[in-house]
Amino acid sequence: MSDNILLIALGHGAVADVRWGKVGEAQSVFAASLDLDNADAELAVMARNSRVVVLVPARHVVLRNTQFQGKSRLATPMALAFQHESELLTDVEQMHWVILGKEQMNFGIAGSH
Repeated sequence: MSDNILLIALGHGAVADVRWGKVGEAQSVFAASLDLDNADAELAVMARNSRVVVLVPARHVVLRNTQFQGKSRLATPMALAFQHESELLTDVEQMHWVILGKEQMNFGIAGSH
């Protein structure tokens, strides 16, 4: 991987502050606010061979710990999230889920909307 980093700071709606450049340098090669609905091609070019960091406002993130009884390969992010469906204000299907970590059958998951 190269020394390039792409930093995307999500804000309200589809607009994000985007910075792209070399790790450790004070100046960014590229800095702008982008409409994410129309910036796919531009972001794809910058993301290629770069470390990508996305900052999401905490109010849009849900963190949960959960246990999964069953075969480990069936412990998908969505299957784990459904165990917390009654605790959420948003439909599980409307959120993006990832597994943060696993210790035996205990999983840490994060969801964002």
